[in-house]
Amino acid sequence: MTRSPTPRKLENEHGHDLGSAELPKPGTPERLEAERKLVRKLDSRLLPTVVVIYIMNYIDRNGITTARLKGMQQDLGISDIQYATVIAVLYASYCPGQIPSNMLLNYLPSQRPSLYIGLCVVLWGLTSALTGVTKSFAGILLCRLFVGLPESAFYPGVSYLLSRWYTKKELAFRFAILYSGQLISNAFGALMAAGILENMEGKRGFRAWRCPLKGFQMAISDPLVLIFTLQTVAQILGLSFVNFFPTLTQTLGFSTTMSLLLAAPPWVFASIACCLTGWWWGVIAGFIIGLSTMSIPARYVAMFLMASGYAGFAMNLVWVSNAIARPPAKRAAAIGIVNGVGNLGNLIGSYTWKAEWGPQYHQSMIISLAALTFSTLLALVIRQMLINKNKQFTIDDNAASKDADRTRVEEAARLEGLTLQQAMERRKSYRYLY
Repeated sequence: MTRSPTPRKLENEHGHDLGSAELPKPGTPERLEAERKLVRKLDSRLLPTVVVIYIMNYIDRNGITTARLKGMQQDLGISDIQYATVIAVLYASYCPGQIPSNMLLNYLPSQRPSLYIGLCVVLWGLTSALTGVTKSFAGILLCRLFVGLPESAFYPGVSYLLSRWYTKKELAFRFAILYSGQLISNAFGALMAAGILENMEGKRGFRAWRCPLKGFQMAISDPLVLIFTLQTVAQILGLSFVNFFPTLTQTLGFSTTMSLLLAAPPWVFASIACCLTGWWWGVIAGFIIGLSTMSIPARYVAMFLMASGYAGFAMNLVWVSNAIARPPAKRAAAIGIVNGVGNLGNLIGSYTWKAEWGPQYHQSMIISLAALTFSTLLALVIRQMLINKNKQFTIDDNAASKDADRTRVEEAARLEGLTLQQAMERRKSYRYLY
């Protein structure tokens, strides 16, 4: 299949048409070389930057899960249900904040995304730092609530930004690299916590743990977006054990420091799996093993398999970007909706790993297993819908010269800032990936 010019080559980062005069003609050696140079520049500058920020983001966000092992609950005088609320409340601001943030990112062409996203990174760092000086349940609750707002801009914003620069065939591997940053952060976070909690206890008198409307309307009216959203809620609910992973490794019966050290290798494995395969079926096997035995070696192997489930989740927004590709305003809103509402799964999951269900956590694993099964069924529904859409594309291509069809193409070209000829060429070669 011949590939038509992609958004990356025809638009700048704000979606404006650059014009054919500024670019060599598609398919020429000069054009191919220009594309290769651009990809190398993106891979060497943009991608490493967002990966490092993403790693820091998750180490920062999940520090509270390791702090629990060294007395945070006791210091603040909070119960298990209050601890779960502290975990959950971040998503009360993080989830709804993603939708307007992504719409803002698409509809403010005069602003550079680097300034907007960079400001949000600074704000969440400052807000998160205040967590270390809180003295009460109310204080840490407010910190977690407000840290979710600036964090909500980063992942969906970067996802949308990458989808504007990389082609759909290039995007999957770059998303795998980006999401592997989140996975490896679980390993780094556990290793850093092991050192801090072991060596910094009592130092200086501190406990160690203290250290755009149209696109939105188009998106919410698309059944695919709604199904993607429900599928993501179920998937994240099934993977919500990430917020309790150090607690799970502690059920193996070792000391706090050893439990934190044991929490790192599964995420290194998951990061490798994410980049190499995108395979996630191991999480099902992991839960089955966890439900079947309390053997220490078997349960530790199960934790490796459970962590590998995030390899598949890394591809979720790639799939959304490809399935809801046009126009860009709709794609931006769809990414925000799917990831924003989808993260309600984390909010629900905060209450499914109850301390009284440990150390077996059978009820928690059953809930997660059921959620992942439901998510898989919805993914199969989405796949069939995309297959049907591709068949319809083939039929429509044969009628592309008809007046009624030409009107639809003209409208799509207007929304995307393309000429009619560019829109017609894209239409002939475009197919959904599934």
